[in-house]
Amino acid sequence: MAPSRILLFTFLASPDMAALGNGLAEVLARDFQADLAFAGPFPVPGLKPRIVKIPLLVMPFQKICSGDQAHLDLPPGLVRDVIEADQAFHEGGSGSWEEHLRGVAAAHYFYKQMMGALKPGLVLVWGASLPHSPLLYWLAREQGAACLDLERGLFPETFMVRPFSWPDCEGMFRAPWPPRTGDRPGTYEAIRKHYMETRPTKYPQGAFVTGDAFRRARGLAGRRIHLLLTHNDIYAGVSPRSRFLSRTVSPLSASVRETLAYCLEAIRQDPEAVLVFKPHPMDHNDYGDLACPQLIPAGDAHLHTLCDAADVILADSTTAQYEALFFEKPIVSLANSFLRGQGIAYERTEGMAGRDLFAAAFRRDGFASRLTLARGFVAGAFDTMLCVPDPSLPFGRGVEAFARDLAGHLARG
Repeated sequence: MAPSRILLFTFLASPDMAALGNGLAEVLARDFQADLAFAGPFPVPGLKPRIVKIPLLVMPFQKICSGDQAHLDLPPGLVRDVIEADQAFHEGGSGSWEEHLRGVAAAHYFYKQMMGALKPGLVLVWGASLPHSPLLYWLAREQGAACLDLERGLFPETFMVRPFSWPDCEGMFRAPWPPRTGDRPGTYEAIRKHYMETRPTKYPQGAFVTGDAFRRARGLAGRRIHLLLTHNDIYAGVSPRSRFLSRTVSPLSASVRETLAYCLEAIRQDPEAVLVFKPHPMDHNDYGDLACPQLIPAGDAHLHTLCDAADVILADSTTAQYEALFFEKPIVSLANSFLRGQGIAYERTEGMAGRDLFAAAFRRDGFASRLTLARGFVAGAFDTMLCVPDPSLPFGRGVEAFARDLAGHLARG
């Protein structure tokens, strides 16, 4: 008999995670006779199924169990990748290589026992960049289970799954829908209306004010505003550069700092140009060494305020770029994302001068077709990939469709 259990790892303790988990558990049991088991480091308020508590990172596993380092049956490259990721996520609190290795051995033992007991046919890791994920992928593969990456979706109030594998990351940014307008008329307009009116967020932000108000407050009236939106290097898997994800996510920049320097150099000779910089909310790095009159830090401002104020929007792999599509302005892609290769963004390539790239965006070269494709991208994402757990929203795929997708992966193994 084929395995009929899905093991879901979540590192998000939020009402929408509880809504997704409860809905999936109910639909999978009712319609597909499949069980959904949960594991994570935090209790999820409102989640009905029990959640197996695990440490937030890998090194602390040695406090709850021990593993056999001498017979750690894992590829050396995977062990190195897990340790480097674990050290990066610990930031200032990381331990020695040997301490993290003990954590890997303990986590390997713990997860192997868990999977042996639960026998899942599908494992959903939480986020490709977390140190747990390559280890869980390898153990799922050994057991003959499928493995996917579950994350918050491209837009607030959504979730998504995408392919996950180690070490090739095949298909990580491949959009599983054609770049065309959805079949249902008005889909894009309904989605845009909701986000522009309710302005939901993934992280706390400042209050929304208009772009004109932002320009007046910052003395930027009449200036050419380049808005730079960036990821967190560690959370995105870009840092350290030796990580298996790093060059898949960001082929041309090893860090946000490099991207920021590239953008500043591109506008340096234009006295009317400024770079408004909104780093990821969890990016606590100090970029003061790059301070100059053309750099306008705006980390606390609302994303929609900045998009409204901008002439051109620049982005690495951050999901903020997808919300930026609602403002229907030129977008410059500086790293990998679902927009690459879709004919939507002005794309940075190897050796390309930022000044030429940004100029093409300001001229709006081919922008009419890019805008049409962008609208189709949004409609297609909601029609075929993203899950919207809130049944009151008049668009998107609900929990039942998402559960049907997962049951299909479970059946295929």
